[in-house]
Amino acid sequence: MSPAGSHRNCKISRPLNRDYGIRNPSPSCESGAIETDSSGNSIAATKAAWTANLLAGVEADPQIIGFSWFDNTAVHLVDGISVEDDWQFDSDPLALQAFASGVQSSDFAGGLMPDASS
Repeated sequence: MSPAGSHRNCKISRPLNRDYGIRNPSPSCESGAIETDSSGNSIAATKAAWTANLLAGVEADPQIIGFSWFDNTAVHLVDGISVEDDWQFDSDPLALQAFASGVQSSDFAGGLMPDASS
């Protein structure tokens, strides 16, 4: 992964803090990524990379004090074909591995993660 300063979260939160004087730490709410593009093609590897990048950015930016994951699925039609958008962090083995690896840091020790055995 790239250095912490280039993580998307840092690119967004640091200018907001600088330009608008946001001084209070805040959470990143409803974070998530789908694993299919607008045509229904798999982009699972990209979802895993986005997940790893997001978690590294949350960990690197002291203004972000936590995050919540948008853990949902939705179905829509693309050219008459049903396509599922799955934001769940465990929707794909690569995404789950990226999430599990990303939250291994002691910085995330105070949070909750579902039991992997269920």
